[in-house]
Amino acid sequence: MDTFIIFIIGAAIVSFLYYQLQKRIGEDQAAEWADFVKANPKYFKKPVDPIHKPMAGEWTDDQKKSS
Repeated sequence: MDTFIIFIIGAAIVSFLYYQLQKRIGEDQAAEWADFVKANPKYFKKPVDPIHKPMAGEWTDDQKKSS
């Protein structure tokens, strides 16, 4: 029974260390990504709004004015 408790405590410690390591790696990657985006704005242009084309059954502005 004592070995089982020691195993559980050891597993909890290893799990906590693994979580902290993964968290640190993720934070570092997020910081590097933010720097990359700032350094390369040409790759991250905002999308241009498409020209609105009327759908079937939708009236254009000219048709709305004439009726």
